[in-house]
Amino acid sequence: MSKEKFEVAFMAGGLMLDALGRRLRRRSTTPREAVGEAMHELTTCLRENHAALADPDAAEQSLAAVRAELCESPPDMATVTEHLDLLRIQAGSDVAVAEAITALYDAVDAWLESAETG
Repeated sequence: MSKEKFEVAFMAGGLMLDALGRRLRRRSTTPREAVGEAMHELTTCLRENHAALADPDAAEQSLAAVRAELCESPPDMATVTEHLDLLRIQAGSDVAVAEAITALYDAVDAWLESAETG
């Protein structure tokens, strides 16, 4: 490969990474995207505070149950709430995890409300 072609390919790759980075950093614009963003934040928060959880395996199972329920059409808010409450118990006094759980609950609630009215 010639030097010029390599430079073009290198710059194109950099531009693509920059575009992806901007796309991944933008705030959500729809209620469904807000749920995805909140789920990502909660997952990250649980990983970061893994040691602070009462039972990390139970927390992971509750999170998996929330994910599975959110894939249902339509998701049952009572089931989501039940599993988020179990996660809240696992979090104990960890404020960051509690805030992430509340953000996910609010996002799911707004999403389901918008689906009912839309």
